[in-house]
Amino acid sequence: MTSNHAGWHRADIIAALHKRGQNLTSLARANGYGDSTLRASLCYPAKTPNRIIAEFLGEGLHAIWPDWYAPDGTQLITTREAIRRSRARRVQKAAPDRQQAASALTAEGAA
Repeated sequence: MTSNHAGWHRADIIAALHKRGQNLTSLARANGYGDSTLRASLCYPAKTPNRIIAEFLGEGLHAIWPDWYAPDGTQLITTREAIRRSRARRVQKAAPDRQQAASALTAEGAA
């Protein structure tokens, strides 16, 4: 999931749906969306799909995704910006592994 530090983790959202006898695919279909639409909206802000999930869970958008939505429901971040941030985090997480691998190769070459 994206940076939902203060909000719900995507696994918690899925678990809450399951506890209520629903899943993302069936909820999407019941609302006229494709199977993967709501799944994708757990990763990036998409107001209508996010609202479908929030309303089903009886929560506000801000309660579930405070990084994406203001308390009044106004979207705080664009999907494009969320994707950019997500990619930046992945690169940042991978950087230490790449540095260790490069160090190991350098050490092997010196031996």
